[in-house]
Formats: sequence, structure tokens, C-alpha cells
Amino acid sequence: MFYWQDGVGNSNANAGSLRLRKRLNHGISTGGTFTWSKALDDASTIGTGIGVVSANGKITGATSVAQNPFDLAAEYGLSSFNQEFRFIGDWLWELPFGPQRRWLNNPSLASRLLGNWQWSGDWTIGSGLPFTPRILGSPTDVNSGVNGTLRPDVTGQPVALSNQTIYHWFNTAAFATPPLGQYGNARRNSIVGPGQLIFDIALTKVIPLKESRNLELRMQASNVFNRPQFETIDTVLNSPTFGQVTGVGAMRTILMIARFRF
Repeated sequence: MFYWQDGVGNSNANAGSLRLRKRLNHGISTGGTFTWSKALDDASTIGTGIGVVSANGKITGATSVAQNPFDLAAEYGLSSFNQEFRFIGDWLWELPFGPQRRWLNNPSLASRLLGNWQWSGDWTIGSGLPFTPRILGSPTDVNSGVNGTLRPDVTGQPVALSNQTIYHWFNTAAFATPPLGQYGNARRNSIVGPGQLIFDIALTKVIPLKESRNLELRMQASNVFNRPQFETIDTVLNSPTFGQVTGVGAMRTILMIARFRF
């Protein structure tokens, strides 16, 4: 068996972004960037698909395989990294306590403990990445030497659901098994996966020491509201979990850091 690859992929991408920034004033700064984009191609990367097996039986790489090698136009669809919109915002607030601040600006124990703290954070809001509906284990697919490249037929029903749940993320009735010996007409990356909504915060205090030395204390929390970040959905038509969310990202993590700078 041998594998042959050719650089015949086509892609098209368009994007626009808007960035706003309020510079530090009265101890407060904030900003954000909104990006809208759309990327289309017929092969998003060479690093997906079936494994390339070397002579010693080890998988040495991967290749992107088309459903029908004689109809590459049928592979044209959303790029696997396409994200319709994404907003990233951030803020910084120098708390009004301590030297040269509004309150507790006298040389006292309370000023030393509560002064020079900064509260910062960021949040990310984004639409979901696309997934491809597939059929696994089809004799036609296996006989060709690959598995997982075939796609189902579309039934004409809408793919998206208005009331998505982890057990029914998209309309499974929108896809059906194609007639024997025929390729499915479902588009590649035609199912939009879960979006993003992540908030991170941090409290930071810098304690000046002698000369250029200082001690930084920092407590930070990722995904501070502990909101589940769904990442993977099952899009295999003949799978018992077809249409369900099958993967979740990291939950809330809290990290405390002490750093001595010199």
C-alpha cells in the first residue's frame, strides 16, 4: 500500500475586526476586539484524516482524505477553524487604596495590606467551530482502504435546533444514510458546534522592596463562573451518541502565585 498526496487544495477567507481601547484613567482601563470572519476551503489542513503507516507498522503522519477523489468540489465548505464571530474583552482596575490613592493613603498597616492591588480580567465570547457529519464502517469506505471519509445525505430538515441540549445539540433527522453505492450529499463542516463564553479574573499586588527588587502576589481564576465549555459533539450517523455533546473543556481553576523580581 502507498499514499499519494497532492497540493490541490483551494481556500477563501474574509474577515473584519473592530478594536476599542480606553487607556488608563483614574485607575481604570478597558478594551475589546470584535472579529467577524468566514473561511471556506476543501482541505483545511494536511494534519487530519487517516494515519500514514510506515514499513515498521508505526503511524508517522496523517493525510486529509476526500470522500470522492474524483469530485473535490464536493469537499468545499466551511474551514475546520472557521469561527463566525469572536469578541475578546479585558479590564484593569487599580483599587483606590494605598499611597497616592483616594483612600488609605497614609502610612498605616491597613494601607500596606490593602494598598496597590489591581483587579483585572478578560472574557471571551465566540461562536462555535464546525463539524462534519460522517458515516463510519461503511463497506464502500473500508474497501477503498480508508474509513470515516463518507458523509450522509441531507433530508431537507434544518440542522440547527432552537433549544439545544447536551443530548440533542443538532437535528439528527436532518441526515440519513445514502443509497448503497452512492456518496452522501451532506456538506463538509455543515454542523456548527458549541460556542465559547469564558471569564477569567485576577488580583495582583506588587510590594516594592529595596532598589529594583519587588515581590508580586497574584491570585487568578480561569473560567471563574465554572461554566461548562462544550467542545466536542458526536457527528457519526451510525453512532449511539449521534447528536450528543461528548467533550467538555477545563472547569474553574484557581492559581496563587508569589514572584520575587530582582
